Amino acid sequence: MDSALGLANNNLTGKIPTSLGNLSSLSLLLVGDNNLVGSIPEELGKISIDFIQLGINRLTGTIPSSMYNLSNMRYFELSSNQLEGSLSQDIGIAFPHLRQLVLVENRFTGSVPISLSNASMLEGIFLSINNFTGLVPPNLGRLQNLRAVNMATNQLGSSIGDDLSFIDSLANCTRLQTMIHGTIPSSIENLVNLTYLDLVLNHLIGSIPSNIGKLHKMQALSFLGNRLSGGIPFSIGNLSLSLNLDLSSSNLVGDVPSSLAACRNLEYLTLSKNSLNGSIPNDVIGLSSLVVLQLGGNTFTGALPLEVGHLINLVELDVSDNKLSGALPNSLGNCVEMGGLQLDGNAFEGEIPTSLQTLRGLEHLDLSRNKFSGKIPMFLGDLPFLTYLNLSFNELEGEAPSVEANVTISVEGNKNLCEGFPKLHLPT
Repeated sequence: MDSALGLANNNLTGKIPTSLGNLSSLSLLLVGDNNLVGSIPEELGKISIDFIQLGINRLTGTIPSSMYNLSNMRYFELSSNQLEGSLSQDIGIAFPHLRQLVLVENRFTGSVPISLSNASMLEGIFLSINNFTGLVPPNLGRLQNLRAVNMATNQLGSSIGDDLSFIDSLANCTRLQTMIHGTIPSSIENLVNLTYLDLVLNHLIGSIPSNIGKLHKMQALSFLGNRLSGGIPFSIGNLSLSLNLDLSSSNLVGDVPSSLAACRNLEYLTLSKNSLNGSIPNDVIGLSSLVVLQLGGNTFTGALPLEVGHLINLVELDVSDNKLSGALPNSLGNCVEMGGLQLDGNAFEGEIPTSLQTLRGLEHLDLSRNKFSGKIPMFLGDLPFLTYLNLSFNELEGEAPSVEANVTISVEGNKNLCEGFPKLHLPT
């Protein structure tokens, strides 16, 4: 009769006892999230375990060769330890029934075994935060049950391109996260079940293929920190189920496509630190589902649209370091959930609107390096959660507001301000 040993999430210390090898009927071993040290005993490979979870300990050494004798292994999880060495190149043959391979956050080296494609029941491969090298095996596409792949933060790739060719036939995959070189292949359209695509801090070049709009199930897409070229394809508006879209720091140019307005579930839109230009589309900034909108570090022009007042769920708005101008719309006061507002580094002018006094949850307010004029509203000193206020380098006049001692405030570069609160940084 099969037996199980479940001691996960305790405060166990010491080594894994070799005597576990005497439990001939043990099929399930759960001792993760403890403080176990030492190596994995060879004796574990002499029993009938098919489900092993040793993650979140302080285990060292290599995977014992005897472990590869466990031909019934279904779940193999050794994440968040200090294990090293390479994986057996025959792991997929040794574990033909494997469903989940979880080796995240160790010190494994060598190549990702080509034989993984022999484990035809594999549903998830999680190898991130290691030191794997070489190419991702292109034959992973043979795994018809594969749903999730995470190989981020390794040293995979050839640096000469086409490292994403392995995704050509991952038609059933729903989550993909990896770190590679090359271009995004047009065959990405085949990943019709994909809901999560994370290619953060890769070495991707070229443009975002327009057929990415065929991934209708996509909910989270990130290309942050790549060396892409071209613009945001209009077809991206077809990702109507998306909750999170991050294309920041990716060298993108051109306009923000108005088609994004069709993504009515979108909560996080991050397009900062690119070379995007033109005006901010009214219907995009009016997406009431948005919680975070980051557009800073581009070259947007024109005014902040009145439709910003539709962002009733918005917690953070960043349009800093653009070329926006004109007066701030009073409708900004409708964003009553706002905690962070960064408008610095533009050419906004006129008075600071009194409607901002409705933003009672504001913690961070930066209006510096603009052309605001008139008196500083006294209500800014009454915002109960404010911890940072920067009004420097404008054309403001009169007295600065009194604020609590824990508030960092700067008003330097406003030549017509009177001396006031002693903590202020005033021009000398």
